[in-house]
Amino acid sequence: MGEGGESPVRRLLRRLGPTPLLVFGPLLVAAVNLPMALRLVPPNGFYGLRTAATLKSPALWYAANFRAGAAGVTLGLAGALAVVALMRSRSPDDVVKALLAGAVTLLVAFGSLIAGLSAG
Repeated sequence: MGEGGESPVRRLLRRLGPTPLLVFGPLLVAAVNLPMALRLVPPNGFYGLRTAATLKSPALWYAANFRAGAAGVTLGLAGALAVVALMRSRSPDDVVKALLAGAVTLLVAFGSLIAGLSAG
């Protein structure tokens, strides 16, 4: 335990503020999309861009999932950088920053979905 009974990890998290938690969303989107971008996800009913068309055609499945995955990885990484920049800015206040960070995460996820749907 550090000074005042506070652990070093807790002290670090207090210094960093909410940024690591808010960056997690876009990075999670990037991580979930990476196997799709690498064409590692075979046609299935659970994970990937599943539509009637992609489930019927393996070629379309891989093309759509590649586009969705590549977009998700790219947008996820860009979204994480945007959240870090937003959280480091002097304005607006922290509540607005958190709401904007959530909006960035939603845009990242929907951007990936739209990219995949445009492939098929």
